[in-house]
Amino acid sequence: MATPLDISLLTYLLPVFVAIMIYVVLYAVLVRTKVLGESNSINAWVALALALLFLAMPGAVKFISFVAPWFVTMVIIALCVFLVFLFMGMDLAHIKKYILVDSTVMWIALMFSIVIVVAGLIATFGQFFGADATVQAGEIAPVNEIQYTFSNSRLIAAVFLFVIAVFAVKLLSGPIAMIKKD
Repeated sequence: MATPLDISLLTYLLPVFVAIMIYVVLYAVLVRTKVLGESNSINAWVALALALLFLAMPGAVKFISFVAPWFVTMVIIALCVFLVFLFMGMDLAHIKKYILVDSTVMWIALMFSIVIVVAGLIATFGQFFGADATVQAGEIAPVNEIQYTFSNSRLIAAVFLFVIAVFAVKLLSGPIAMIKKD
């Protein structure tokens, strides 16, 4: 039955959206880092070639389509946190200084990024990580065990408490860098 909000057609266009996203991100990185020089046309052609290579590999498209929403969510949450600090009266230069000087923020972002990439690899290429395709009734595949381990509420709570403990130790042991001194 057709509904006004039926977006199932977009699943057929997903590889095109992934290729466009890869092209834009790679082009921006190549222009910003100037690895291939100052020529924008060379950067555009290299980004296009790599985007088309990603389009030719269905596993890579599935991996990117799994990982991209999580990274976008992580960036949106970070922007919301920055906006909260800006609304509380901190200036942007002070926030940038705190983030770039304090490595705890970078390590936590790196930790979340690694978890997202590993979850994407498990979800996409789970059969290559030791799962037997012929799992008999009543048995649990190793991939399901790995997914269960990473989605276990006790593990997630322990990681959350660990992150809170890291911030508590950092904030209690060092000088308070967040308070403005007038």
